[in-house]
Amino acid sequence: MANFTDILKYNLKDKWEFTYLTFDFANPVFNLSLTDDQLKIYEAKQEDIPRIEQDFGADLTPYDRNEIGKIEKEEGVHCFLGEKNGKLIHYFLVYDNARKSPIAKTPLDKAFTAADHAYLGSAFTSPEARGGWVVPLTILRVFSHLKQKGNISKAHVLIHKDTRGAAGFYQRLGFTAIKKPHSFFLYNVVKKVGIFKY
Repeated sequence: MANFTDILKYNLKDKWEFTYLTFDFANPVFNLSLTDDQLKIYEAKQEDIPRIEQDFGADLTPYDRNEIGKIEKEEGVHCFLGEKNGKLIHYFLVYDNARKSPIAKTPLDKAFTAADHAYLGSAFTSPEARGGWVVPLTILRVFSHLKQKGNISKAHVLIHKDTRGAAGFYQRLGFTAIKKPHSFFLYNVVKKVGIFKY
């Protein structure tokens, strides 16, 4: 459980340093000429939760465990799984409505989100599966899901400052950075208080 100092630091400093990116479905979706015949990507169901907990073990954060528990219980909450050689190696949380997702609790100016925008949430890939095609292939599967909805115009993702290379990775897939993502007034209040010197 987080202590008071950690909670304060997160709310007054860390979440103000997120990088926000968006993908506009008016643009063409990237395609991959490579495939992985051993990789199976599918949408999780409630009955998959015990297996998710077993295969990811300690790598499954309490936050992600709680969010995964919402699949099929809360409308618009999805989890896509990557399985290889009978073992789960990847999960990706997706929310059909960004305004009803965790991104709504960040300092991202609400003018950047709408009910027809999706949010690509937490993702995790097992260390032994990193560096392959699992994330781009999963994103293609997620995009297919979102396009089938018929009413999704954009997808957002947020990057923590300590996730090196992630922003560039998403930009290579066609995402663009949201410039000046915070409410000007609120951002300046936080900045003037000196929180960024923490």
